[in-house]
Amino acid sequence: MRYSRSSQKKAETNGWAKKNTAAVMVQSRMGSFPLGEAAAGRTFAACFAKKYPIAAPARFVRISLISVARRVKSCESSMKSVTQRANSAWSGGDYWKEAGVIEALTAFVHNGGGLLGVNDPSAVWANGSFFQLAPVFGIDKDLGTKKCIGKYVNPVTEGTFAMEDTPNIGESMVENPGIYCKSANVSVLAANGKTPLITLNQFGAGKAMYLSSFRVSKESTRFLMRALLTLLGKEDKVRDYICDNLYTECAYYEEIDKLVVINNSGDTQKTVIKTAKGDVTVELAPFATKIL
Repeated sequence: MRYSRSSQKKAETNGWAKKNTAAVMVQSRMGSFPLGEAAAGRTFAACFAKKYPIAAPARFVRISLISVARRVKSCESSMKSVTQRANSAWSGGDYWKEAGVIEALTAFVHNGGGLLGVNDPSAVWANGSFFQLAPVFGIDKDLGTKKCIGKYVNPVTEGTFAMEDTPNIGESMVENPGIYCKSANVSVLAANGKTPLITLNQFGAGKAMYLSSFRVSKESTRFLMRALLTLLGKEDKVRDYICDNLYTECAYYEEIDKLVVINNSGDTQKTVIKTAKGDVTVELAPFATKIL
């Protein structure tokens, strides 16, 4: 995963208002570079990649809501993310009332794209809903004005690909009061009582996932990797070159046949990595890096 700093700088120089910058484009780029800290450019592996570039599974590009309707259909991307808190400077506000924005994102997911929403995605009261993308996410938020009609309490779905490494990730998430499922077909991956914390909805040929909150940690980063792969439809295509220990990560550089393995914790870790040549077992000292 590579975050495009040039795109952010360009956005700032163009004078985009904070409230207009609420959508994130993620372009699918299959490769053996994990969606972890190394991919974010904070570890040795990322520096190593400057000399020996590799193809990353995804690339972030930040765009404004004003540009969504114009760019979303033409951009070669397979996933988008909307992360915001209602009425905040990053919420998008009344721009979510723009028909072109909703139509473009709805069509994008229906035609096979993936959408990730965090906190209060597309939040503004209009058209009888608080979330303007409620049909896409399959969830909405009750501000105290709705009755029980149209609210579904769906059971938690166990054993999903997204939750495979972090089955208890919901315990670290903050509940967003009022969130409810609009359909019995929405999969609830984690919940606090009757309130969903993580949901996954099939919408047309695409998928939309909702997270009530997100806090950066080794566990949440690992969950995010699997969540993105779920939305990209690559659950069965990315198995090699992913450490089985979530406190470690790796990157394989095919051109020079080198495998970089990193321990992101303060404890000694042992990890197994599936490769094209078979399983590789590595033991790492605290915060150590090995090149194999």
